[in-house]
Amino acid sequence: MRGDIRISVMSKQLCLIVATLLLTLGLGACSHTRSDADIASEVQNKINTDPNIATKQVSVGATNGIVTLSGSVGSDSDRATAGNDAAQVAGVKTVVNNLEAAHSTETSISSGCENGRQ
Repeated sequence: MRGDIRISVMSKQLCLIVATLLLTLGLGACSHTRSDADIASEVQNKINTDPNIATKQVSVGATNGIVTLSGSVGSDSDRATAGNDAAQVAGVKTVVNNLEAAHSTETSISSGCENGRQ
């Protein structure tokens, strides 16, 4: 009977050790974060190969998963598409889209002078 108790205690300890080891290995694999250089490179590649963005001169920077897009694209639609492309890359937490659209559809605000009146 005493042998059965020792085997039972050893089995429980072995199960605990195995469970702890598996949990540690599993969490270690999940906690891997991508480098900012890898993220920036993948974002740049995704934007450069996107056929929906006709005209693009885009620079990509990344710091702690925050990606900044700068440069110019052909339209507001291209600007939005580039931002969406960046947001889809693994490791990107936030996209700061500083791209300028060459053919902006935004209307400018007048300075108060219309038809020569002030």
